[in-house]
Amino acid sequence: MPRLLLTVATAICLVGVYRIYALIVTPLVTPVEQGEVRPPVMMASGAKSSASSDLAREFLPNSAWAQEAKMCWQQSEDACIFFNDHQRLQDGGNKLRLAPYAMVWRDPKRTDGGRYTIEAEGAIVSFQNEFFDEAVEFSRKPGRIVHLTLEGKVRLTGPDNLAIEGEKFIFSEESAQLYSDWPVTFRYGPAPGQSNAVRGQADQLTVEFIKSTTSDFGPDMPRVGGLSRVRLRRAVQFDMTYELNGALARTLVTSDGPFLFHYPEKRIEFEENVSVVRPQIIKGVKHIDSLKAHWLGLQFVEADAPPAEGSGETKPAVQPASGTKFGADSSMLSKIQFRYLRALGREEPGKPVVPLHLESTSNQFAADLQDLRYDAQTRDIALIDPVQVRMQHGATRLYSPLVRVRHGQQGQPFEAIDCEGEGQFEQLDEALERPMFVGSWKERVHVAPDTQSPGNILTIQGNASLAQPGRFQLESQAIQVWLEPTASRGQPGAAGLAGSALPNAARKLPVRRAVAQGGVRMATPEVVVLTNLADARFSAGEAAPRPGRGGPDPAGDGNPRQMPGAREEQPPFIVNADRIEAHVVRDPRTQAFDARELIGEGGIHITREALERGAAAAAGPPNRIGGDGPVDIQGHRLQMTNTGGSHGHIITLAGMHDPRTNTTRDATLQFGDYRVEAAVLTFDRSRNAIEVPGPGRLNMPVSSDLRGGKTDRPQIMNVVWLERMTFDGQTAKFFERVKTQLGHSLLLCEAMDVALNRKIDFTSDHPDTKGLELKTVDCRHKVVVETYDYADSRLIEVLKGNLAEFHVDNATGEFSGLGPGTVQDWRISKGGSSRLLSLEPTTTAKANQPVPAREDKRFPWEYVKLEFKGNVTGNLKRQDATFRRSVQVLYAPVAQALQVFQRADLSPGSGKDNANNAAWLGCRELDIMIATKPDGEPSAQLRAEGGDGEDAWLEGQKFTANGHEVIYDQAKDQFILRGRGKDKADIHFQDQPGQAQHDVNARVIQFVPSRREVILDGAGVSGQAN
Repeated sequence: MPRLLLTVATAICLVGVYRIYALIVTPLVTPVEQGEVRPPVMMASGAKSSASSDLAREFLPNSAWAQEAKMCWQQSEDACIFFNDHQRLQDGGNKLRLAPYAMVWRDPKRTDGGRYTIEAEGAIVSFQNEFFDEAVEFSRKPGRIVHLTLEGKVRLTGPDNLAIEGEKFIFSEESAQLYSDWPVTFRYGPAPGQSNAVRGQADQLTVEFIKSTTSDFGPDMPRVGGLSRVRLRRAVQFDMTYELNGALARTLVTSDGPFLFHYPEKRIEFEENVSVVRPQIIKGVKHIDSLKAHWLGLQFVEADAPPAEGSGETKPAVQPASGTKFGADSSMLSKIQFRYLRALGREEPGKPVVPLHLESTSNQFAADLQDLRYDAQTRDIALIDPVQVRMQHGATRLYSPLVRVRHGQQGQPFEAIDCEGEGQFEQLDEALERPMFVGSWKERVHVAPDTQSPGNILTIQGNASLAQPGRFQLESQAIQVWLEPTASRGQPGAAGLAGSALPNAARKLPVRRAVAQGGVRMATPEVVVLTNLADARFSAGEAAPRPGRGGPDPAGDGNPRQMPGAREEQPPFIVNADRIEAHVVRDPRTQAFDARELIGEGGIHITREALERGAAAAAGPPNRIGGDGPVDIQGHRLQMTNTGGSHGHIITLAGMHDPRTNTTRDATLQFGDYRVEAAVLTFDRSRNAIEVPGPGRLNMPVSSDLRGGKTDRPQIMNVVWLERMTFDGQTAKFFERVKTQLGHSLLLCEAMDVALNRKIDFTSDHPDTKGLELKTVDCRHKVVVETYDYADSRLIEVLKGNLAEFHVDNATGEFSGLGPGTVQDWRISKGGSSRLLSLEPTTTAKANQPVPAREDKRFPWEYVKLEFKGNVTGNLKRQDATFRRSVQVLYAPVAQALQVFQRADLSPGSGKDNANNAAWLGCRELDIMIATKPDGEPSAQLRAEGGDGEDAWLEGQKFTANGHEVIYDQAKDQFILRGRGKDKADIHFQDQPGQAQHDVNARVIQFVPSRREVILDGAGVSGQAN
């Protein structure tokens, strides 16, 4: 069936719709290589040896009149138009009727000498320009053709046995269309040396072009763009012959509705009662592959040229659609490749649903569905139905809303079969005519060949169930089954959907292994296993007698009989674990199943739970290494090695990844308040070390925050990483995308080392974790810090920063960092003098005047943004820091936390109401110190210094200032600007934006913006002064 879909698409490509375009349109829009267009020449009656007559005799053998045509308009050696009569039409001096009409044209891009011909009873041609009045003057330039009508019977021919016949073809530049409202027949192929051919017919043809105000082909060509769409309107038939696997094959495609070829999108569509039939004979028996649909669509893409011989490159995944080689004469069809097919059944409101029917008698396959999709690149076939696809393949019956098949490369077996949505299948025992193996699921089924040994692997997901009725049952969220390659008895070689038809009870069990995951219930009459993962291997053998059971099956029907005097049957064992490896024996005499061996691997805990606890055992208490120790180890896979001694255990744990949801349930290691979570982790007690070779998480109790401050009580610091972590009990090293959360603080970086104030002894059964603090923190690469401070559950400050590296020693308070970096701080203001900066006058508001900025309740938050490109050093305990190189500081009151302010917003034209109290500072080096005022409130002091010939700059909405040094004291609300040497400090300010500017320069300037006060070397200058 995949071969049918591929060959249908390939064959339809041979339709020749591109040839229609090349034959009719290209002569109109492709310029010929010539100097001047030659006017028509009157042919003498005896001039049979002329080049034009020879051209007509060779390429228009069925049109004797053309060989004796009175007029020949030879535009160049590549194009010649024949006609006997020309008649100017009355509606302008630009329209002629030529009758009869014939044209021979050679595409100069072809090198094989092939010609295209057009023959019609007449042609009405409209030109761009008026080139005649009373008499036709061909010597005047008529301009481009803007309208062409081919009258009566029309025949078009071309290379590679191309022929199109119909009536009255019309081309219009205004509508950008070529169309015929009459039936059309066509053929294309076989070309010399090839066997591909197509014959067809349809009722009405339309070729649409892209509308354009200019011509892509030259100034004297019709103003249309490239081909847009070809439409065969109804009653479409294609009869295609092509080579397939060294033999001729045939496919017939019909539709009651239209055929559409969307040229730019390279898409083909059939509509209404679409039928695709491919007959074939296999070993003397006639078989048919068929598809019946309401709609069929084919998508093509650009094809890459095949690699040169001997280059060592592989061939493209999908071959060019036409099957021809690339070369100078290659058409568009040889440069596209089939990509996608889709077919739909009929499902319209008010009409009965008509499913799509797909059938292959050679493959014993039939299906009814609503939606069929085939991707030639991925080789995926999808069968979809909103209710259920109904399919039968050999001895297998299958029902599912979606069935997806990925077939192999040519001649290779299928790669995968997927069923998605709730469904079921039955594998029949043809001898006993009853289901011998049944399966059901809620989500999906996947079947693929086993790459390690003969047979296939069947995977069932979502409330999955496999059963041999009365003997064995396996239920879980997901089941994977390894099947033996056993053929069906009734149809040798007919393997069924799963590639293995299950035999009757007396034959070998075709299942050699089954792995189930998620809520597993595996049951035999003796044992019921409840687990998250079960790996069962099956073999034939003698099952142990079961208490309460009698002898073997005397009737041979697989039902052992109760022996007289036997005890009542005992309930089965129930075993709980995270992972179970089971060796299951099936007795071919009694058909009984015996769970011979169970091995727990992984598990929720490293302990075997009592059977009596039943299903609750998996959620039992943690096992503590050493007996009573608080160590708790959990995981889904476990490897435990003892290197010797009481502390010589090396335990490697692994979590479980669910590819369906892309989620991972990590393994965990917990000791006291410390907890490590990871997909894989190693706990080496002999080296007092924990190692995680991949992503993971660490929870660590600490008594200090990321700023080095003591906390009232220990907090849990949470660290996650992506690549690797090592921990020797005192220093933990984290690598790649490290994320640390402590309280309301967040720290991100690519690598981090955290050292504790003392070492934890992992060899102890009760590791002491009390009083641990962070001693040092080293962060490297893309460091990001975020902190949030609250007072009585009310947010009062937000700090965000990023830099290249950061180091802090919590013992001394010293810290350092490497830029480039950015620090943003939002702090709610308490009003009055607690604001970091006040730029507006503090006088009381006057009538009809806005409230002074100091009292503006609209902006209760203060925003500070600091950027630098060098480094930063400081001390958290002293609360000081120095930033170096290209330092910028931006301050503004804002309405709420996380609202930002840009330097450009200082402009009066920005319309920002908070801009009058905002300022920007730029310098080479900046020192910041936070002091404590007598009232206990913090007060900032800043010192900015220029360098390398550049001053420090200060900008506000109403002032700018610069100097070698700028000092700001929050307590005094004062700026001091100092010059250096002969370079003085400058300040320029306005009373209001747009008013006159005051310019002041001096060696030292003291500036109090809130009072508009400027002091020069001790002398005051009022802001109101001229």
